[in-house]
Amino acid sequence: MHIKIVYNGYDEMFLSGLSMGADGGIGSTYNFMAEKFVKIKDCFAAGDLKTAYEVQKEVNAVVEALMKVGVLAGVKEVLRQTGIDVGVLRAPFAPLDKKQQEYVAKNIIPYLS
Repeated sequence: MHIKIVYNGYDEMFLSGLSMGADGGIGSTYNFMAEKFVKIKDCFAAGDLKTAYEVQKEVNAVVEALMKVGVLAGVKEVLRQTGIDVGVLRAPFAPLDKKQQEYVAKNIIPYLS
C-alpha cells in the first residue's frame, strides 16, 4: 500500500488546500509566522472554520504586503526586522530601500504578534 502525502504550496491558499485534502503546506512566510499556519490547521481539524478563516485572512494580508515590495526581499527583511539576519539577496535581486523597509515595519511586522 502506498500512502500519499499532499502539501499545499501557496501560503494564501493554505486553508483552501486543507479543505481539498492537503496534509500540510510549504511556504515562504512559514519562516516567520509558522504559528499562524499551525493555528489554521488545528482550527480546521477541530471544525472551527471561522477562526481558521480569520487567521488565513491575516496571512493573506501579509502576503499581499510582501507582493508590494517583492516576496523574496520582503521575507528577508521581515526576518531581519525580527532579529534573524539571513543576509542579502543574490543578484539580480536587490535589497529593499529605506522606504520599503519602513513599509514592512508598518504593514507586516504588526501581523506577527
